Amino acid sequence: NDSRSPYGQALSAALFAALFANDAFKDFYLERRTRFVQLRIICNANAQVLHNLRWELLTGPGPDGEILATNESIRFSRFIVSSQWKPIQLTTKSKLRALIAVSNLHDLAPVNDFAPIKLDDEATRAWNALDGLAVPDPLPPEFTTAPLDQLEDLLRARIGHGEFASISMLGHKDLCSRENLTAAILAGVDIVYLVCHGSNKTIPILYLEKRTPAGARVCDLVDGIAFSNDIRALSAPPRLFILASCEIAGAAGKSAETSIAPLLAEAG
Repeated sequence: NDSRSPYGQALSAALFAALFANDAFKDFYLERRTRFVQLRIICNANAQVLHNLRWELLTGPGPDGEILATNESIRFSRFIVSSQWKPIQLTTKSKLRALIAVSNLHDLAPVNDFAPIKLDDEATRAWNALDGLAVPDPLPPEFTTAPLDQLEDLLRARIGHGEFASISMLGHKDLCSRENLTAAILAGVDIVYLVCHGSNKTIPILYLEKRTPAGARVCDLVDGIAFSNDIRALSAPPRLFILASCEIAGAAGKSAETSIAPLLAEAG
């Protein structure tokens, strides 16, 4: 929580070492006081050293610079360059289709000590955000207490889908599985919002779902490399893929070379 962490200041000194970079930042943010400054760090997918850096601690130039990632006036992002140059067909928002996928696995807690993911909370917040609405706090009880198999229909009836052509879900009635995710994207999805547990000790793992021969709903440890290859094989991958998953970028002190973000970026 230190707004001037030594790590962030060292990273800042290296990034803003070039005089033009330092002057440009001060010109647009400190002197012009523009409402928003877009700061985008561009890295190659195979730039392992850069992916290992803790960019979220980056501070502004100078000894008094504060952490940029938590500054509401700065839109900070890291852009990963991909060698997969697939054509992107522009379309209006009214034709966009979104998918909300939440993997909520109760059988994980005894094994990995993972906290349960509240599917109704995550889906309701995401649906409101996609619809351009403020997310209410607390969430209305009609959504948080509704039977999960009725949640999608309830959200569609109460909130609608705004300017989107459609918003659909996985994880409530239909499994949030590798096969269902790939099939939904293949059918035509522009925005994917996936919430699941994850790990990355040697390779990135997504904790998704599957059914046993007896029909039980259980955890499926999905190889993140294989999943990114599923996306790579698509002729029309999603325009935007939002992945909210713990530890998927790598454990503390470990290399991020197998982080799923560069893999998905390289997949197109």
